[in-house]
Amino acid sequence: MKTVFLLITVIILGCSTSTKKQNSIAHKLKTKSPINPYSSINNNESKNLGTQHKPQTPKIIIGKFNIDNVIKLTLRENWKKESWFEEIDNKNGYARMGGYREGADEYFLFIGLQKNLLVKVIWGCGPACEQVVRFYEIINNNPKKIQASKLFDKSFAHLLKNQLAVCLGKNGEINDWSNHRCHLMFDFPRYGTKVKVFNALFKDNDIYEGPLEATLKWNRKNFNFSIHK
Repeated sequence: MKTVFLLITVIILGCSTSTKKQNSIAHKLKTKSPINPYSSINNNESKNLGTQHKPQTPKIIIGKFNIDNVIKLTLRENWKKESWFEEIDNKNGYARMGGYREGADEYFLFIGLQKNLLVKVIWGCGPACEQVVRFYEIINNNPKKIQASKLFDKSFAHLLKNQLAVCLGKNGEINDWSNHRCHLMFDFPRYGTKVKVFNALFKDNDIYEGPLEATLKWNRKNFNFSIHK
């Protein structure tokens, strides 16, 4: 009887341990959500991130755009303390910045007739990635933040009016880190001017977790994006 009792006790303890492990795994899966990439800057966590993210000489492709100089005008005065350029493509109007955080900033330049558009995509990852999109109107190399709603033609605004109503922020951005209801993600091109829009909340392993909603094309004459047919 003692042997049977000990055997039952061992089984119960084993099951209890297994259950705790399963609960722990489930908790980790639930907590795998995007984070504000700037939340760890200037605190103790940034020291740990610094062991993984270190400034390196950026890859530079020579061209006529000088996108890095335009980007610098949109950054905070002390930006060099927390971020740096990883890639500058002045031929195609693209740049990428890293920093002491999880995520990155990507920049895309769209050329207009009278003015240009600079798009900033802020990626926050933890481990799947979420984005916030900002837009800058560039006139004579002077950037000015512009409302996202002014950059979409009526056809796109009508097609996704419900999603845009949820995703457009007070500051003219698309999405923000506290908005968990926005399910629009934009895939801006490094080459060309066609933009893909997904009904997704996350991007994981370079795949948007949702279907393609629309493909947009840049209209340099009208200074806006319209649905590509």
